[in-house]
Amino acid sequence: MTHLNSKAVEYTGVAVADLIGWSWRGVIHPDDVSRAVSEWSLALQQGVPRAFKMRIRRTDGEYRWHIIRQLPLRNTSGQIESWVGTCTDIDDLSRIENALRETETRLREAQRIARLGSWDWEPQTDKVSWSAAEFELFGIKREDLEPSFESFLSLLHPDDRSIAIARVEAMKAGDSEFANDMRIIRPDGECIWIHSRARATRDAAGGIIRVEGTDQDITARRLAELAAQESEKQLQAAVEVAGLGIIAVDYGTQTVSLSHRAAEQFGFPPGVTVTKKDLQERIHPDDRAELKRLTEIARRGDETGWFAQEHRVVWPDGTIRWLHVRKQVSFSDGHANKSVIVTFDVTDRKRSEEALRASEARYRLLFESNPHPMWVYNTETLRFQAVNDAAILTYGYSREEFLSMSIRDIRPAEEVPRLEAAVARLSKGTTHSSPWQHRRKDGTVFTVEVSSHDLPDNGGRCRLLMALDITERLQAEQARD
Repeated sequence: MTHLNSKAVEYTGVAVADLIGWSWRGVIHPDDVSRAVSEWSLALQQGVPRAFKMRIRRTDGEYRWHIIRQLPLRNTSGQIESWVGTCTDIDDLSRIENALRETETRLREAQRIARLGSWDWEPQTDKVSWSAAEFELFGIKREDLEPSFESFLSLLHPDDRSIAIARVEAMKAGDSEFANDMRIIRPDGECIWIHSRARATRDAAGGIIRVEGTDQDITARRLAELAAQESEKQLQAAVEVAGLGIIAVDYGTQTVSLSHRAAEQFGFPPGVTVTKKDLQERIHPDDRAELKRLTEIARRGDETGWFAQEHRVVWPDGTIRWLHVRKQVSFSDGHANKSVIVTFDVTDRKRSEEALRASEARYRLLFESNPHPMWVYNTETLRFQAVNDAAILTYGYSREEFLSMSIRDIRPAEEVPRLEAAVARLSKGTTHSSPWQHRRKDGTVFTVEVSSHDLPDNGGRCRLLMALDITERLQAEQARD
């Protein structure tokens, strides 16, 4: 390495003299050095651009993930004279993507425990998607059936197919939501009851853009209702790098110069002449006022003359992209004369953040809105970590009281040894067991069936559990006998 820009020195906190040559290896994570050298060697051998990821030590000592891009520079004869490379910090995006994956995993496990499948339908493409839990609910392997409305109809009990057809027609006619109980005939002949809910998202003209729904196994509840001739509340559930661009602005001549990447980010064709007005018109209308305010502050020179902001740009075809921009204003004789804007497309990160928020919201809704008691407990201490509203209502303890207790405290004393033995035998995955005796705060004892699954975070030390009151079902069975 023969040259680095000031940003490399600023980021690593290492002098240029200590980075040139092969000394740059000193700021790379020890586990990534050999791969970095290997990637560089391959680039030299092949003479083509390459990109790979590695961790670089920031000036505060933290190693952060970067994407490295290497490009050969050739002379008129086509011979490589030198190489140029960039290092782009993608650590925040990587963390968000990891968090999203973890949340989606927790959501899938929660669906499995609640016996809840989800699906969606896009009318424009007629594409139907089923979650893994949906296939499991129907007793079908993913490779054995292509999801579609017709496939769903084929699984329904013949007497219930008209319900499904009628609700689709009602939705096409303007209804936005539906909820029905229907029967599914699994390939092995087992008949189960599902509570099916769906909601349509419509455009301004009322057309359906997307339909999302859930199907939950309510067989036990339905059998209890039929046996005892009592009704219960229906179950409810809901489940939800890019390169740098450079823009130079001359305030004296009011001219703007965009790099190829910046033009691409703003949706301009390559080589087109762009004015300051053209650039401003590409800013999303809702973001212009704040961008203007920050620019005016920077141009006054009251502070540092620079700012960073994330805003949207709108392409002519309506596409919206998010950019992270850093604007530095330069001054001459006390007046702002030029500015340099560095742009970085963060659309993927924004979408990941949005997806993460939606996924977490769906998980919280599934947990909090479930009509059956659910809680998370530590398998080492057996203490409650979280409880839903149904648990508070059923057991009579406040949330604060629950969080100061362990799962031993809701069992009769004679059940505790069996409980501890059962926890000690737990294996990864979902477990179902019954009957168990649970005790409310007022001392009353009732019988439950429990389903639980270990959570992927916290090193497997936490489990999510759902308790189903089967007292009435047992009484009904005894009455039949």
